[in-house]
Amino acid sequence: MYFQDLLDGLAKDILSMPQTGETDGQGDQAKACLHYFIGSFDFWITERDQGDGSDHDSQHQAFGFVNLGDPDNAELGYISLPELFESNVELDLHWVPKTLGEIKASVRGNR
Repeated sequence: MYFQDLLDGLAKDILSMPQTGETDGQGDQAKACLHYFIGSFDFWITERDQGDGSDHDSQHQAFGFVNLGDPDNAELGYISLPELFESNVELDLHWVPKTLGEIKASVRGNR
């Protein structure tokens, strides 16, 4: 039951995420709702493509903060979801949404 509840909550959170452009102007106050990772690469997602989220084909891009292992070059931008999934990124099932400001401070503090 634990994993089913966890996945049900995650699905609900994904469907209620801001869509592309909805956090524009929020700056570091925008919340990252999802966190994907692989090796030393991290992807924090603040917005998702429009679509019902029921399959990978309806979701083509997201917007968020990306750290490819070098905190000095971490940046905001659009993220290709198909490329992430093809790279076998892992979804952080225990992620608690945080603001971009909190994430940036954490990334830059872990040098």
